[in-house]
Amino acid sequence: MCVDVRLLCAWVTVMAVIYVTAAVGPRRPSNNDINSVDSREDYLAGQPGLATCGAALLQELYTITDLVLSISNQTAMPLQPPEPPPVVQDCSSLRLAGIQGSGVYHVFPFTFKVYCDMVKHGGGWTVIQRRQSQRVQENFARDWSSYREGFGELRGEMWLGLEALHLLTHSAHYELRVDMVDYELGRKYAHYQVFQVGAEEDGYRLLVANYSGDAGDALSYYHSGRRFSTFDRDQDMTLNKSCAQDKEGGWWFDACYSAHPNGCFPATLGRTDSKNIRWWKSREQVLVLTYIEMKIRRRASRDVAVVRGEDTADSNSNHHDQGLDQDDDHVLFSKEEEVGHESDDYPAHNNHYDVEGRSDILP
Repeated sequence: MCVDVRLLCAWVTVMAVIYVTAAVGPRRPSNNDINSVDSREDYLAGQPGLATCGAALLQELYTITDLVLSISNQTAMPLQPPEPPPVVQDCSSLRLAGIQGSGVYHVFPFTFKVYCDMVKHGGGWTVIQRRQSQRVQENFARDWSSYREGFGELRGEMWLGLEALHLLTHSAHYELRVDMVDYELGRKYAHYQVFQVGAEEDGYRLLVANYSGDAGDALSYYHSGRRFSTFDRDQDMTLNKSCAQDKEGGWWFDACYSAHPNGCFPATLGRTDSKNIRWWKSREQVLVLTYIEMKIRRRASRDVAVVRGEDTADSNSNHHDQGLDQDDDHVLFSKEEEVGHESDDYPAHNNHYDVEGRSDILP
């Protein structure tokens, strides 16, 4: 409708110009127009007669025609909005787009870079943590700010960052795979169908569930629901010490751990140093790791029931889990249970794995 009105207005203007020109004669050129002709005599000689009137009328018609054509072109071909930047989001979307090479990529709309494993276990994995033997080992005994922002080299030992983990795992539903190598037992792995990291206001609380693999479930029973702790921000479950300071690495500590991927790289191989990179496979066996890599990928299905423990979990474990939404989890325990905190880690009767002192000595 707007196009018709504009065209109508343009043609009305044309007709008015024709009528006025025919009635009063051509418009007298301005001084600029006079100066632009070859000579004053040419102008004066061309003044009388219908030829001059026709030339002026023709010029006016050219001007109006150009205006009509300009309006017509603008309405016929409206301006297209600029294309939005591609939403890559993570390595799994890159994989779906046909990218097959593993390496460092910049993911949109986020501002950080990630290392993508495009080959192993179906590809499309975003690496969030890695420990390995290298010429200079990365220091993982860092403060809260470092763990929030991330550190290390994306192709070497690294921690992606708590804020990046929160942004990624709240943009979609994610699974977690942990590949590890014990110095004697070789390769092991753990897979979790559910992995999510909360906001900083809630201490970057961890949710991890639905285990499968051969490394043992060292995460969902003892670390899911815990807030992240560093030596300068103690949010673990112990009352008499800081697990992050005592174990020399940040993690979602309880009191203290059944998995410690951010511990010290083992200088000497053995199974008794609780500060080393360790993963409890079972009550009888702890893995001491010379390599571990944690990586996440968007799940194909969102409908996954969260299974954190076995139906045979005892009443103490159930009571423990009920405190996950409390501001101070430790207040839920009785005085008798707090005695266990004062001596060391949880006693066996309040232990998901029923492994007494497992983060400090052999079970």
